[in-house]
Amino acid sequence: VTTTDRHFKPVDIRSGPEGAIYVADWYDRQVNHYRNHEGQIDKENGRIYRLQAKGATHSKPPNLAKLSDTELLAKLQSPNQWERQTALRLIGDRKPAALIAPLAELCRTSRGQTALEAFWALNLAGGFGEENAPAFLAHPETQVRLWAARLLGDRRELSASTAARLADLARGEPQVEVRSQLA
Repeated sequence: VTTTDRHFKPVDIRSGPEGAIYVADWYDRQVNHYRNHEGQIDKENGRIYRLQAKGATHSKPPNLAKLSDTELLAKLQSPNQWERQTALRLIGDRKPAALIAPLAELCRTSRGQTALEAFWALNLAGGFGEENAPAFLAHPETQVRLWAARLLGDRRELSASTAARLADLARGEPQVEVRSQLA
């Protein structure tokens, strides 16, 4: 997106359920709060743009809440980010115990975004904890290891064996992002 309008300040971009892109435009001379205390902020002109490909037609977003738990599991592999995030939220709302084993398996056998979405869903469904943490701390995907370390740390209380496992991982972890979560 290009413009000659000096007030155009896109601050967020999201994909929509129908494939369009939504752009939040701050629409101000500055994009920070540096001079707000002086009253130099425009609260009236922010806007949201919806962008879609030429010739694309607007379609009603699907109601993923009507899907079964198994169908939501499949949506975690969708190329559409909105579908993946909505499926993830619904799994978190439902906390389906029957999906814990399939989610763990999907995470273990997948790579990239699918592995990460499956891991997040596993956690939201109540299926991630110290008992299965070693498998995810050894996952080939950096982001899965990172989030496993972070979620364990967020609990602020670990068994001695898990704490020792995290210390061992910190000594040999090649990815700085994972080491920062371990710290």
